[in-house]
Parts: sequence; structure tokens; C-alpha cells
Amino acid sequence: MSSYQDRLTANANDFDSIVTDMLKDLERKTLLLVDSYKEIERQAIEISILKRSKFSRFNNDECWIYDGQDDKLDSLVCPVVISASDLRKIINNNKGHNNE
Repeated sequence: MSSYQDRLTANANDFDSIVTDMLKDLERKTLLLVDSYKEIERQAIEISILKRSKFSRFNNDECWIYDGQDDKLDSLVCPVVISASDLRKIINNNKGHNNE
């Protein structure tokens, strides 16, 4: 038997106090659950950011997953994984600089 059930059985006149305690316990557990979900969400965002910028294995070779920082590209000696749209932007920016 749970402690709430024991208390109800022992003293039926203490009902309001028991219900109040149960509600406080439920509120505390609800806040803990909400905090847990917020932490999971924060960690999911952090994982997503790390996945975009870490070294990774691609075709059994180490490679860099492009993170939008053009200044890093010249220093890399490994293959780079980049989206087609990011590559187009870099190419178009370079075309503009070369025509000046």
C-alpha cells in the first residue's frame, strides 16, 4: 500500500491534507518533467549544431561538414561535405570577386 493509502486508512478526517499533499507532489513532479523536456530539447539543438560542424566519416575518409564559414575552407586538407546551395553561393561570390 502506498503512503497515501495508509494515511487515508488511518485517518479519514485528514482527507483535505492528504489531497493537498498529493497535489503538491504532482505539481513538483510536473515541474521536474517540464524541466527534463526542456533539457532534452536543449541537448537536441546542441547535437544538431555539433553534427553540422564536426569531423565525420564519409566514404571511409575523414571529412569536414561545411558549417558556413568560408574562412576555414582554405586551411582544410580533407574532403568537404557541402550542400549544393552553399557551393553555388561560394562560386557566385568568387565570380564577382574575379570580375572586378
